[in-house]
Amino acid sequence: MKRTYGVSAEMWDSMLLKQSGLCAICDIPMINPHIDYCHTQGPIRGLLCHRCNMGIGGFEDDYVLLRRAAFYCENSGGIFQAKKFENRNSERDAQNG
Repeated sequence: MKRTYGVSAEMWDSMLLKQSGLCAICDIPMINPHIDYCHTQGPIRGLLCHRCNMGIGGFEDDYVLLRRAAFYCENSGGIFQAKKFENRNSERDAQNG
């Protein structure tokens, strides 16, 4: 950790304690914490679980895309999925009817 991120054992322990061993995003207990840092500016932001670290990494720290993804998830309402299942059931009923 120290070579890659410049984090000493004391700093690591301090971050874990400050976060109570929980992921900074989802608040679940971390088994194998990941150091989260800004890829463009460098400062360490905190410790994340694997899932949250991969999620942020997948969006390459693009805050605009992260906000758009959150908005999409909160507001999409599953319209397309509901129609997809509705169409599948209609097709099945027509074949059996």
